[in-house]
Amino acid sequence: MKPRIDPKNPIVKLFDKYYQSKISAALELTLDLEKSVVPIYHTVKKPYRPEQIGSGVIVNIHDEFFIFSASHVFDDIGENQLLIGLGEGEKILSLAGERYSSLKGKSGTHLDDPIDASVFHIKDCVTKKIEQRALTIDQLDIEEPDELSICIACGFRVKNSNTKNYEIKSKQEVFPSIEINKDQYSKVGADTLYHTVMSFEAYYLREGHVLKSPKPRGISGGAMFKAYGINHLPNHNRSIKPYAKLNAITISHKQEKGNQIGAIVATKVIRHLNLIELALPGFTGLFDILQVALRDRLGLRPVLSLRSARVRGKFEGHDTELSSPEEDRGT
Repeated sequence: MKPRIDPKNPIVKLFDKYYQSKISAALELTLDLEKSVVPIYHTVKKPYRPEQIGSGVIVNIHDEFFIFSASHVFDDIGENQLLIGLGEGEKILSLAGERYSSLKGKSGTHLDDPIDASVFHIKDCVTKKIEQRALTIDQLDIEEPDELSICIACGFRVKNSNTKNYEIKSKQEVFPSIEINKDQYSKVGADTLYHTVMSFEAYYLREGHVLKSPKPRGISGGAMFKAYGINHLPNHNRSIKPYAKLNAITISHKQEKGNQIGAIVATKVIRHLNLIELALPGFTGLFDILQVALRDRLGLRPVLSLRSARVRGKFEGHDTELSSPEEDRGT
């Protein structure tokens, strides 16, 4: 239902101007990070015609290159190579590698997997463009300061994506909003330990107009950045120098309906780093980074254990499905 807001009301206009100034400042911080987000393709209907099905984020950790995404994006891809796009008009790039995923849900897919995290380890064809787009470990939000922040979801919507002769016709989009209150997480089936959730209502106010929000289908697997030091609340901590990092990977959209709040849910990138540590034990320095981050933030031991890993088939190498201990699945 369209909200009953008078955009010409002086108080509403003042709030809109203040809020938009904060959003603009946050978007300035994420400009350099957005290049890491790429569209993911698959031959859904025809074997010779790739279609965009989701998004992913390129990450460089100690000169090894990965694509963080949502596991349900990979459900249909199966053992095929990963197809990504690196820019408008470029040819679709086919990548071989290894994929590490959270456990599937009871349905046998990742649609009911609450973690829904996948990491694709690129094993060949690391081009200069991949290197230039990749985020580094210091651009990942591992420590995550405890404050409500402006969130920016970034990805590629299916509606605005197409291919022609294996050339990319995809438009990257950003959706800025605010993180919902922690006490609302459970209302959208999320957990503050695993997820970041931003408000995504059916309608929004911009420059004196009430506009309908677009359907974000296709941004799953894309980035959710957090901008710190530019909080929309007047009493936020102004001592923080403004900066932005990749906080999480988007996994679902909760549509606003009745008492259900509209939201975009994302899995924190520390879960994706956990998958790498499980699949590549002893990976240079990563375990120490995770251990310190988790101890300082949660007071817990490392969230995932090596005993939970298992191999299940080939994916131009191997495709590893990684389970979580009982406390990690909320059971």
